[in-house]
Amino acid sequence: MNLFFLLFFFLPYFFLFLLFLSFFLFFNFLFFFSFSFSFFFFLHSFTFHLGGYSHSGAVKLGIL
Repeated sequence: MNLFFLLFFFLPYFFLFLLFLSFFLFFNFLFFFSFSFSFFFFLHSFTFHLGGYSHSGAVKLGIL
């Protein structure tokens, strides 16, 4: 009876917790990846601007 209670009452919450944890880690990785990608674009456009190129494309994209 205790095993039955554990199976039907605690296991779904455990799976929900695992699902929430996986989604949290996945979105955390996505946010970190997008931040590093935008930082790379910022550095790229900044070096092009220092090299004498126009950074109007970066301004249009909202990077600089």
